[in-house]
Formats: sequence, structure tokens, C-alpha cells
Amino acid sequence: MLVAIDARVIGFRRSGVGEYTHQLLKHFSYLDTEIEYVLFLNTSFKNNQFEELTSFFRTKYLSLSSEGKLFNFLKTHGELPVRLFQLRPSLFHSPGPIAPVFKTAPTVLTIHDLSFLKFSDIFTGLQNSYYRAFVPRIARYADRIISVSRNTCQDVIDLLKISEDKIRIVYNGVDIKYFSRSSIKREDLSKKEESLEKYILFLGVLEPRKNICRLIRAYASLPAYLRNNYKLIIAGSEGWLYKDIYSLVRELSLSERVVFTGEVPDNELPALYRGASLFVYPSLMEGFGIPPLEAMACGIPVIASNTSCFPEVLADGALLINPLDEEELSHSMVRVLTDKELSSELVSKGIKRASLFSWEDSARRTLEVYRELLY
Repeated sequence: MLVAIDARVIGFRRSGVGEYTHQLLKHFSYLDTEIEYVLFLNTSFKNNQFEELTSFFRTKYLSLSSEGKLFNFLKTHGELPVRLFQLRPSLFHSPGPIAPVFKTAPTVLTIHDLSFLKFSDIFTGLQNSYYRAFVPRIARYADRIISVSRNTCQDVIDLLKISEDKIRIVYNGVDIKYFSRSSIKREDLSKKEESLEKYILFLGVLEPRKNICRLIRAYASLPAYLRNNYKLIIAGSEGWLYKDIYSLVRELSLSERVVFTGEVPDNELPALYRGASLFVYPSLMEGFGIPPLEAMACGIPVIASNTSCFPEVLADGALLINPLDEEELSHSMVRVLTDKELSSELVSKGIKRASLFSWEDSARRTLEVYRELLY
């Protein structure tokens, strides 16, 4: 049995889909040795970043070496289906909502969220048109759809008119051994604490959906003594429509208090989380939301949105707020930073909640979806 996986998303910036794909592959390598896997990768993929993957899986590189939206489109809908037709795998898995528009193999499609249908103004016009035109068609021909939360599952049913019979809910996970207090070397944490003042942390790709501008305005409205004691660290790579974020920081004269780190290497993330006094994630919509769970696993109090998947995934492990209400967000930040009892309660509940999600379980349940089609 041969399973082909479009793994082009790994090896680039840290994103939800990239982390999802990497973690599944890492666990597939020991959970099921009967299936033979082939990964489709870009030629720009750096083997030394993921040696454990390239040593276990067969790899095939798409020959179009240039990057960019046009070449990615040609790879996905031109070269990839041809290569799949030649390979004749028993199953093809796309870990994101885009697969070749022409089906050439039994297909499993992972849909993380349908934000492009709910918030059209948070994408560029080209992005929005592309996803609206292709995702519904691809979802209809897919043999199985994996949804990373019940919230996303319901959106797929309601917005794409897909039968619930072919949707499987498989939650994402958290690497508890990696994202926990005991996993962080004392010297790494000491260096992080020495290099930064006390700080409030946000981690995610800089894009409109993450609601970073409202977070910045909420931070700006904190009492002066809290702004003076806590910087706002915004960690993550630049996505799209992000220039307004930088402009707002300059407009509010916060350049000395708001710090942009850019993309943070994976091996530095636990210490970055653990050094924070508070993690804030006011995203307008997510399919699952990995960063808040990672912060909870690290023992950091979390404030997150009360929309989309967050009540389902985070439950009482985080303080949930209306992401459109800057005053509520600012007030909640004040509460957590000044109320030790509330902060301790969030830490305790957050650690307990995060422990319920594991990537090994995600991988096992994904393999069960494969077996539905393979046997």
C-alpha cells in the first residue's frame, strides 16, 4: 500500500498547517510500518532540517524550482496530478484544503478552517477568489475530509454542503514533552529572562485574521504602570496585509514597547513561551489554534477569543474574550496581570487541558482514516 502526501508546506515558516504536517509525519514513521509513504516536496526543501523524515520516507521533488503563487499553482494543478497519475498511489493526502483540481487518486483532504468564506476581507482578492473557486470542488470529490475540530466540521457541512458521513474529526495535538516547564533547560530560560523585560506574548503569522491591530490598541490602553512593566512581544513571520500592524505601532508611539521578533526557531519556542507573563491570542477565527495550547502546556496564563474553535478546544483552560471588543481585551489583560489567584487558576487549568491533546493520538486517528479507504 502506497500513500502519497503533499508535504511541501513543511520546511518553510512555522504555520498551523506546517506544524500539523510535520507532526503527523514524525509519528507515522513509527506508528505504522506496513504503509509505504511518498512525500512530495519542493526542490528548495532543506533535507538537514528534517532528517528524520527524509530518512524514513521516500521523497519526490516537484521539478518547478521557482517559488511564488503562480508557480505554486502550476505545481499543484499541473505537475502534481501528473506525478500522482504516474505513481498510482493507493491514497493521496493533502494536509491543507487545496489539492489538484483533477482527482487522480483516492483522496483525503484536511480542512483546518473556512475563514475565506466567513471573512473575505482578511485575504487578498486573489487569495479569496482562488480558495472560493477551488476548495468547494475539491472537498466534493474528496473521499474523506479530516476536520481538526467540531466547529470546522460544522462549517464544512453548512458552508460546503458536504455530508457528515465522509467527515472525520481529528484534533491537533501538543508536544507536551517539548512544551512544558520541565523540558526547558534552566540556562535557556535564564538567558531569555535576562535578554527581555517582563512581557506579554503573541505568537502567529502576521495577517489580518490574527487581529493583531486590536491587540496592539488594547495594549496601548493598559494603565501606564503595566505598559512600563510589560512589553508586548509579537513573534511570527510576515504573512499578508501586515503593513498596517507596523504603521499602528508607529502611530501609537509604541516602538519602544512593542517588539517584533520575526520567525522564532522551534528550539527557542519553549523558553519564549515560558518567559512570558501572559499569552494573548485574539484571533478572529481558527480551525484549532495550536499556539494557545502550547502556551498552556508551558504553564502560562492564556487569554483567547471566545469564537470559532476556542471554547471547544481551550474550554476553561483560558480566559475567553470577545475579540472585537478592545476594552474587554484590555481589561482582561489587566485582570490576569494583577490578580495572582486568577493567573494561578488559569495556569493550573491550562496545563490540565493541554495534556488532553497529543500528536501521537492525532497521527493514530489519521491512520484510521487512511485504513477506511485502504482496506
